[in-house]
Amino acid sequence: MAESQSIRKSSAVFIPPSESTNWVFKRLGRFAREINDAVYGFDLGQFREGFQFTRYEVGEYYGPHFDIGPGRLTERKLSMTVQLSDPADYTGGELVIYPEFVAAKDRGSMTVFPSFMCHDVRPVQTGVRYSLVSWLSGPPFK
Repeated sequence: MAESQSIRKSSAVFIPPSESTNWVFKRLGRFAREINDAVYGFDLGQFREGFQFTRYEVGEYYGPHFDIGPGRLTERKLSMTVQLSDPADYTGGELVIYPEFVAAKDRGSMTVFPSFMCHDVRPVQTGVRYSLVSWLSGPPFK
């Protein structure tokens, strides 16, 4: 865990691009780019950091934060979260993008949003929540 438990409490493992994972990077990158082209229009490059496979157990969370800014990578443009858990397997754990958007909890749903938007993951109340997170990068915003 890279951050203080006052901000984040969860387990995360990074998955780099490799021969066995390239198909996932290509597929999710294509979907994220389609969303970008239709909604945001950012100048995007690629996934530079791999995927973050995250596990949130009861009481675990990720408090309000930004994925870009001082002390963080400035190349991040779009943040992406793929919901891996069945929503029947846990309660709580909502991904909230401020001011008031609550992401879908359906297994396989993908939420894509600008990395400069404040967001959090609420504490899991029962069960375990799994997600796959990554960031599409590009030239810094002007």
